[in-house]
Amino acid sequence: MRIDISKITERQILIIRNSINYYSYIQANYQKDDEDFRDVFTEFYLSSQGAMRNDENRIPFFNKMRSCDANKKLIDLVKELYDELPINKYEFSFATKLLHTINNELPIYDSKVRIYLKKNEQVDFWLYYHPRVNVLEQIEHDWKLLIDWYNRFLSTEESKRWIEWFDSQFPEHTHISKVKKIDFIIFAFN
Repeated sequence: MRIDISKITERQILIIRNSINYYSYIQANYQKDDEDFRDVFTEFYLSSQGAMRNDENRIPFFNKMRSCDANKKLIDLVKELYDELPINKYEFSFATKLLHTINNELPIYDSKVRIYLKKNEQVDFWLYYHPRVNVLEQIEHDWKLLIDWYNRFLSTEESKRWIEWFDSQFPEHTHISKVKKIDFIIFAFN
């Protein structure tokens, strides 16, 4: 079901408010990279990823975050994380969360966004659905689709209504990027 901004519930507002608290802490502290920051980031973004709960994987990930350029190409970051993290997987979602943290104009790819866009916006993501296509090609394809969808959506009247709603509900957080405001709303609905 497509999101109807006029039907956001109190529970969904609470989900967004709680998420904003985590997000604000992460954005304010990502350069510090202390244990508290790593715990908050992991709980907020990587909680379903047990592999990121141990220092063997976390330390290289957060070292990469501190050294990563905000204009880095996503596919290059995905390859570097593959080489540098012991989990030996191409981590598309991890990479988008890392990039978004240092450049909040970039979107995040996660299961809730993927499910919503695939089901309601007919975005034809390939990752996990096209086993005959190389994983890196799937990631590049899906990243382009994600970027394109956000660019198109942000030029619509509907996105303006979403952002106006967000700003009226959370006036102390109007500085958050439009991309992240959309992400919060999608996340609360799924």
